[in-house]
Amino acid sequence: MAARSNSKEDVYEWIWQVITSCENNEQHAVTGNLIRLFTTQYQDAELIIMLRNHRTSKWDELYNKSKGILLKG
Repeated sequence: MAARSNSKEDVYEWIWQVITSCENNEQHAVTGNLIRLFTTQYQDAELIIMLRNHRTSKWDELYNKSKGILLKG
């Protein structure tokens, strides 16, 4: 799985999908590196914030799943 092109939007979408597909903490840890590389390459504050927020939400989901907590909503 890779971005369709080097365009900012394609790379953003690819990283979003990688974050969404994480199933464990090891996979999730790598997404921080992807966001750092995106930040270095594109420097788009709005997209970076959205990726970071998505990553945080995914971490919450993985953490709660590991603790057996079901979230409503």
